[in-house]
Amino acid sequence: EMMKKAEHVRGTMYKMMDLGAKGDF
Repeated sequence: EMMKKAEHVRGTMYKMMDLGAKGDF
């Protein structure tokens, strides 16, 4: 359960960083 949540948070962070890098907010 904890692992799944941590993985989701990490995925969200990567997604936000990806959008930020593209300037696509």
